[in-house]
Amino acid sequence: MSCGEGRVAKLVVEQVFERRAELIHEIDLQNPEASAVDPAEADPEGSESGLRAVTAHRLHEETEGMNRENFVVRRHRRGVERFAEFQAWSWPLDRGALEAFYEIAGLPTGYRPKEDRSQETRRFDLLSLRFHLTLLKHEPGFDRLRDQASEAALLLLDQLSIPAVAAQHDLLEAVGGNEWWVDVTVPMLERMRHRLRGLVCLIDKFRTKIRA
Repeated sequence: MSCGEGRVAKLVVEQVFERRAELIHEIDLQNPEASAVDPAEADPEGSESGLRAVTAHRLHEETEGMNRENFVVRRHRRGVERFAEFQAWSWPLDRGALEAFYEIAGLPTGYRPKEDRSQETRRFDLLSLRFHLTLLKHEPGFDRLRDQASEAALLLLDQLSIPAVAAQHDLLEAVGGNEWWVDVTVPMLERMRHRLRGLVCLIDKFRTKIRA
């Protein structure tokens, strides 16, 4: 069984785009040396530096895929050209750069992997990015996000007849419980996002639960 593709609301696409940039900014604030990691060697489930590198690579490719001749993109050409150079991502992303990056959020891009086109997948990405940022910033709201993820995991455990779900049995049990969350880290949350994002659209009940 596979997840169907649906039209993703532009608002969700923009928010995912912006939250990824904000994630890089927050990691850089805590570890300015994180930008030195090579994306080709990075493990996003192993360290914040690895997650930073992979996220920067993703945003660079999305920006590079923006057609400068498109009439919508053309109005933001300077910003697009700035962030289409990977060099722009190779040093700590400060607040000024982050604000400049927000200006190109939501612009049409030719880079859109097939596995990202499901609406539920994009919403789960957004939920997970909010997790990352809440944990990094020590902000309130983590418990609500945890409850949503735990509910998704428990609902998926009811569908172990699906091979893709069964393959994540151990992770689902952990996320659906309490102990996993006690000392949860950003790389652990990234592991959850990466391994469960393609499964959430299999849960009819949960499709209305992930709110952007």
